[in-house]
Amino acid sequence: MPSLASFLRFAAFTAVAIVLLVFVALPVIGGPILGSMVRDAGFAGDDLHVDVNVVGGGIVSGRVESLHVLARNVAVPHGVVRDVDLTLQDVSVVDHSFSAVSGTLHDVQVSGPDGIPVVVGTVDLDGPAAMTRARGTISGPDAERLVSAAATAAGVSVDSVKLGQGDLKISSGGRTTNAHLRVAGRALILDHGGSSTVLVQPAPSEHWHLEDVSVTPGSIQVDLEVDVRALAANLASGTHSASDPDATSAP
Repeated sequence: MPSLASFLRFAAFTAVAIVLLVFVALPVIGGPILGSMVRDAGFAGDDLHVDVNVVGGGIVSGRVESLHVLARNVAVPHGVVRDVDLTLQDVSVVDHSFSAVSGTLHDVQVSGPDGIPVVVGTVDLDGPAAMTRARGTISGPDAERLVSAAATAAGVSVDSVKLGQGDLKISSGGRTTNAHLRVAGRALILDHGGSSTVLVQPAPSEHWHLEDVSVTPGSIQVDLEVDVRALAANLASGTHSASDPDATSAP
């Protein structure tokens, strides 16, 4: 089963993967090198449809005002996105840059090492390229498994986790206690039994961080801020880091 840290990193990475998918359509107007970049990165999808909004000097100037992308069954590392609806603003055909991203990924499925899938119902993306907000919603059973695995990996004794309204019920050794998730110092913290444990803390070198988390009986919603521009550049050059966080104490 993937860890919560792996899922959050996947959410950030997926945002970049989908952004790069846009360039599948650009060879028609921008040369074959863009299509080769995507193919070399290993991305694939079905029913790809791209609307290009060209104004003014348009492609002659090397920029288009916007690209609207629709696609299904998009394969990304360790997962599949069933539906993609994404718009990039002010896109450069020359250096592959863009000013902003907006849209939604539906049914993002992550395959864990043991083959058990974790499905993220939606990932909403919105904001400038250097500070894109990625909001992921994980349904109850998947969220409970992820939190349980993350807490166990952090040294918290857990038999099971149950989502509540704003809190969690953690069962261990026949005893059930209330717990809470919060974001502090850009880390995800579990408050339980008078103690605080860091579950996820991105390394300083990573281009994403946590902004907020909320819990309901049916889901956990996680907000990330992602520097999609930097991640895309790293991914294209093969320098994307996937190191796991190792922090164990709350800030």
